[in-house]
Amino acid sequence: MRTLPPLERIGPIGLSRPSEVNSSDEALAVVAEAIEMARRTGVSDLGVILSGMDSVAPPTLSSRLNAIRNWARVSDSLVRVAVVAPQHILHSPAYGIVEAAHSGLMLRGFEREIDALAWLLESAEAEKHVQCPGPH
Repeated sequence: MRTLPPLERIGPIGLSRPSEVNSSDEALAVVAEAIEMARRTGVSDLGVILSGMDSVAPPTLSSRLNAIRNWARVSDSLVRVAVVAPQHILHSPAYGIVEAAHSGLMLRGFEREIDALAWLLESAEAEKHVQCPGPH
């Protein structure tokens, strides 16, 4: 297991920028480690920026599904995750979103970091306005 650098903070968002990710399996594991770090440090909105993966083969469907289930378990429904990666790594983002939701994880994939940050900020802002009903 690699040691990730501390999360960068942009307001309420934590960003993980792992370096030298050389395979899709390594990328999937790094995302899990970043989620664990975010959960441990109380960061509920996480962006994982997987750059430099243009020549890396995409994960298999079974690897992708197993990773998403593991990410959901690691997040314990406490961390919202945006993964930034090349399109061929993201493959079919909608399928991953559905699997993540079924597993209790709010997850989106993006090709651009700015789009991931916007989604995380929108999600965090929307969460502030959700009213929990109190006892009647």
